[in-house]
Amino acid sequence: IDARRAADELAPESAAGPVWVEWHARLKRNLDAAGPLLSRLAPKEARLGEPVAEIVSELERHLAGVAHPAIFIDEGGRASVLRSGVPVRARRRDWEWLSSRPRVGVSREFATREECAHLMNKVSGSLVRAEVYRTGRSANDDAELESFSGRGAPFGAMRSDAVVRLLERRVAGASDHAIDTLEPSSVICYQPGEEYRRHVDFFSDEQIETNRVQRFDTGGQRVATFLLYLEVPARGGETEYPDSGVVVRGERGMGVLHYNVGTDGRPDPLSAHIGRAVEVGEKWLWRTALRAQPLYS
Repeated sequence: IDARRAADELAPESAAGPVWVEWHARLKRNLDAAGPLLSRLAPKEARLGEPVAEIVSELERHLAGVAHPAIFIDEGGRASVLRSGVPVRARRRDWEWLSSRPRVGVSREFATREECAHLMNKVSGSLVRAEVYRTGRSANDDAELESFSGRGAPFGAMRSDAVVRLLERRVAGASDHAIDTLEPSSVICYQPGEEYRRHVDFFSDEQIETNRVQRFDTGGQRVATFLLYLEVPARGGETEYPDSGVVVRGERGMGVLHYNVGTDGRPDPLSAHIGRAVEVGEKWLWRTALRAQPLYS
């Protein structure tokens, strides 16, 4: 997914020549030779929390060994990349608040194109209808079964990888929530004609108690929902908050954070939202929710 389009934008096939071929070969050899270092980074016998900084530095020096003029080791000993002659730096992921009630904010370029493509490719062969991945054992599961006509796939512990974990840390940091309050993430995909009708993401008091007793779920309320646009349709598919008049068109890599509760911590009915029907193209979202307490006590 997205590979051919990204490659053509980076280096159009019609313009590719011996220089491009040589750099591709160098990078391929560099990656192949990185195998032993990568195996040290995540050995089978690794213990949780074991320091990896030294191995990461070795990997970065190895990457710089490809000798591309845009890749270098900076004065701090870290690998850096030049874009138009200027070092690329990690950007702040600030929120542009579109509404105060419900509180809805967007963060453009929250994720890279490559991260978005990775998440789509990770689950593209596993997408199923809601009745398959939802159990229907809670009010929110029932709402998704009734309201969402597209397909989805949960990540879960076995499918989550370094990219998923990196994005979870980014969401936690940008929203000022502890990482252990994030629900396991999932991806949903809308094709033309598919939609997510009006619904809310918060739990009722009864559902919170049911979760606690029947599922040993200590997370409490869904304080907020985070959505990441992986792919945006050519037409349709907007995320709408009808009671406040906010409509998010979305851009690839854009993060959307909306709060399901008010400042008093109580469910906010104005947080009801709609995933409008896609008209042309496909809409892909990666999503998670932020709880009031840690999920893993």
